[in-house]
Amino acid sequence: MRIAVLSDTHGELKNLNNVYSVAVKELGAQVFIHLGDNYDDMTIIETGEIEIVKVPGIFSEHYQNKRIPNRIIKAFEGWRFLISHTKEATSNDLKGDIDPLNAMTCGKADVLLHGHTHVPEILHETGYIRINPGHLKDNDKRGYPPTYCILEVESDFLDAKIYSLKDGKVLLAERFEKKQLGK
Repeated sequence: MRIAVLSDTHGELKNLNNVYSVAVKELGAQVFIHLGDNYDDMTIIETGEIEIVKVPGIFSEHYQNKRIPNRIIKAFEGWRFLISHTKEATSNDLKGDIDPLNAMTCGKADVLLHGHTHVPEILHETGYIRINPGHLKDNDKRGYPPTYCILEVESDFLDAKIYSLKDGKVLLAERFEKKQLGK
C-alpha cells in the first residue's frame, strides 16, 4: 500500500495539486494524509478518488472543535500510525487529546507522523519510527525546500521516502522492518 504524507501546506494550493498529481496519478498512492496547518487546503482534492486522512494544525480554529480529532491512530497493513500535527503534547491540546510521546513510548502506535517544524525527517526512535514530511511552502524561513513523503507499507516492512517537490529527487529514504521495533 502506498500512502502520501504532507504537512504545512499554508495555502500553497498549486504545490498541493502537484503532490496529488505525482503521488496519486504517477505513484499510485491509495491514501493521502495531511498533518495540519491549513488542512482545509485539502478540500481541493477531496474528490472521493482516494482515502483522505487529516488533522488540524495547533493554531487552526478547528483544533478547538471537539468534533474534529486533533490526533488519530490508524492502522495500515498491520502498522499503527499516530497522525498528529506536533510530535508532543501542546498547551493548545483539548482535554482527552492523545499525548504523542506517551502513546509512542507505551506502544500504542508504531509510527508517529507529524509536521509543524517544517523540517523533513525520518528517524528510528526507541521502539517507534518518527516521520516529518516537511512543508509545501515555496519560501520558508527555515531553509528547507517544499517536500512530501511517500510510504510503501507492507505487513513486514515500511519504506519511507521524502521527495523534493521542485525536482522530484529523494532527499531522505529509510527502510524499516517490523521486527526492528521489538514488537
